[in-house]
Amino acid sequence: MAFIEDAIISGFISKAINNCVDVSWVKIKKMAKNKKYQNIESQIYNIIISVLNQITFNKYESDQDKIYQSAEKLLVGCRKANCVNIEVIRSGLQVLEECVNDDKYMQFKILLYQELSKEDYEELYRVIELWQRDEKNSKTDRIEHSVDEVKQGVREIKQVVLKDKMENKENSSIIQDVKFQNNKKQDYIKIWNSRLFLHIDNDERPITLADAFIVPDYKMYKSVKKIRFSVDDTLDKIIIKFAQYNKTSTMLITGVPGIGKSSITAWIANEYKDDNRFIILRFLGWNKKELEDGLLNAICNKLSCRNEDLENKILVLDGFDEMKALNMREELLDTFFLDIKDFENFKCIITSRPTYINTKGFLNVLRLLPFNNYSIEDFYERITNNKLDCRKINNDNLEVLGIPVILYMAIMSNIDISENHTKPELYSRIFAKKNGIFDRFADGDVGYSKGKQIIRDPRNIEEYLNFLQEVAFKMFKKGETVLHKKECQIPELEFEGEHISIIEFPIKHFFETVETNIEFIHRSIYEFFVSEYIYHSIFREIDISDDKVARELVDIFQTNILDKEIVEFLKYKLIKCDKMKEKLDSLVCVFERMMKNGMTYYASTKVDRIIDCEMKTFANILCILHLWEFDLLDISNVGISYYLHINNDSFKINYLNLSKLNLGGIELKNAYLKNINLSGANLNNAILKEVNMTEAQLVATSLLGANLSKADLSKANLKGADLRGANLRETKLWKSNLKKADLRGAKLRGINFAEAKLRGAILSENQVVHLKSEFNLCGVKVEINGGNKLLDYDEYLEIRK
Repeated sequence: MAFIEDAIISGFISKAINNCVDVSWVKIKKMAKNKKYQNIESQIYNIIISVLNQITFNKYESDQDKIYQSAEKLLVGCRKANCVNIEVIRSGLQVLEECVNDDKYMQFKILLYQELSKEDYEELYRVIELWQRDEKNSKTDRIEHSVDEVKQGVREIKQVVLKDKMENKENSSIIQDVKFQNNKKQDYIKIWNSRLFLHIDNDERPITLADAFIVPDYKMYKSVKKIRFSVDDTLDKIIIKFAQYNKTSTMLITGVPGIGKSSITAWIANEYKDDNRFIILRFLGWNKKELEDGLLNAICNKLSCRNEDLENKILVLDGFDEMKALNMREELLDTFFLDIKDFENFKCIITSRPTYINTKGFLNVLRLLPFNNYSIEDFYERITNNKLDCRKINNDNLEVLGIPVILYMAIMSNIDISENHTKPELYSRIFAKKNGIFDRFADGDVGYSKGKQIIRDPRNIEEYLNFLQEVAFKMFKKGETVLHKKECQIPELEFEGEHISIIEFPIKHFFETVETNIEFIHRSIYEFFVSEYIYHSIFREIDISDDKVARELVDIFQTNILDKEIVEFLKYKLIKCDKMKEKLDSLVCVFERMMKNGMTYYASTKVDRIIDCEMKTFANILCILHLWEFDLLDISNVGISYYLHINNDSFKINYLNLSKLNLGGIELKNAYLKNINLSGANLNNAILKEVNMTEAQLVATSLLGANLSKADLSKANLKGADLRGANLRETKLWKSNLKKADLRGAKLRGINFAEAKLRGAILSENQVVHLKSEFNLCGVKVEINGGNKLLDYDEYLEIRK
């Protein structure tokens, strides 16, 4: 290494020794969050952390505490030795299980110098130079006090690296251009050219994603006119036109799980493998801390680049719904769209499930559609090399079989796809102990070449299924779809005198595995096995005692809210189970007792964040009870009303499904109840003054005598609601649906009925007299003669002439 570079590094280490008083890894972690480089100390920490991440090729991206601990050991070593040498580096990298030889030592120094040479640290260069000059160290006399000289050093290093690559030297791949180093394009190209997960390690015809991929149909909801998309454009043509557009723009590609969003990303990666404009990242595992400074900063941190480096680039962000910080998603996107507004020719494509993302800020929005009969026929032939008559496919089944990942597993399970199946039915058959996917490994004819005998034992299949359930449930409790292997008890089975890890079963390809983490190959498989775990856990305890059922419910439901896909699988299992139907009354009694004593009272272990756990358990049990379409109006209103009232300020109760509940007399003044589902509920005499119930579902809800004064029910659905005697003074009902609602006797002074749907709504004659000059009452029913007669509004006007 040239003398200038050595001197700068020496100056940096000296500055670190003098400036960094507290070098504990906890302090480093705290200071490293200073993204704006506010002081010298935080700059030093950020430089060291960046170098450690680079030298380990971001192996500890999800476990940064290890990096901070390594930084602590490194700085302590520098302080003791009063310099940086190979022993200090070896000691620091020992925490990261890195072996340090001369090449590794040189790599560390080069990466450190490259990081220090970034323009972000220009002020630090000067500080180092001035400090060295003031120290009058003999080495500093030979340093040129110029940032240009430092940059020249960087250029020399890059030339050396380039020369190494040209000469194909062994260490030529060690030093990388830090910019865009985490681009996942190559990972997706590998996926594109890899065998499908049920075609790995078997004796059948090898089939890759490239072989099986069919460009899906789509529906365009929004587009930029200047791009000139055509209704005849296939999806690949849409992507090509978007890439060719020479202005900043955004595109959202949505679709249900398994529809092919990540496959589209893999196609893009392969199609544009030689196009350096394309950068691909995956949202999986991004947490709240990484996103606290905004989505754009998180992207730049991942890519080790600056904001302006993204200009003239096309960024694909796959799996927005897999982000850990979904409660921040709208705010993140709104800020992101503002941040990129002034970028020059930057384009961004984001993929996500539709229910996890708001489309409003995107300039181009499309949704992937399930396969039609002809695509299913084409896909079937690609997988099996056999013909399928598409006329045999039931059109009612396209919603399920039209999803490529489900279709693939169904074909590989020898399921007759001409029969009518729901998604839960298909998954239950696919993962059955017999006559499902496991037969691919055990029939002795077309089975997998590796381990096919071991999986013939039904006990091994059962143990494997139990393992899948446990792993899925741990992910659910953690709120993530990835687990570190250390978090799992991975069973081992003995076969022919050897211990074989259950992860090494041929069926392991239901998992995506990296060196330290495991995740399911597709989210829907994770959701299926979460539902299996919950079902078997409740079923196991239902006959024992109410207290044990309560304990199991709290232990299962206290940390996370069930999503609708898990609920869909659960409904199929629970509704089919006669035993669960018989025990439904017992389950309701357990729920009432839990409301009385508190949900967490029954927890088997100490509970942190009690209110949060209380309400999540409450919400999930309510969700389970709703699956039977059980008449929940019989449940005591005292317990539920009190429960909601005391937790209103600390929990967003608008996410709860409160339909068909007895909530008479509940007090929720000023509550935020936007989009809440209260259809069929009893809210008689409820105090709902000044609540926000915009877009709420209140179909056939009883609101007799309820106080809704100054409440906002804009766009709410009150079809068939009973509002007799309710206080609706100054209530906003703009664009609400009041068809067939009964408003007789309600106080309507100052009410806003603008653009409301009133056809069939019942009003008293006195109400009509006061409202007809202000609102269009066409279609309402008018009560006259003290309730003895109802007239259509036009008929009423004719009579009163």
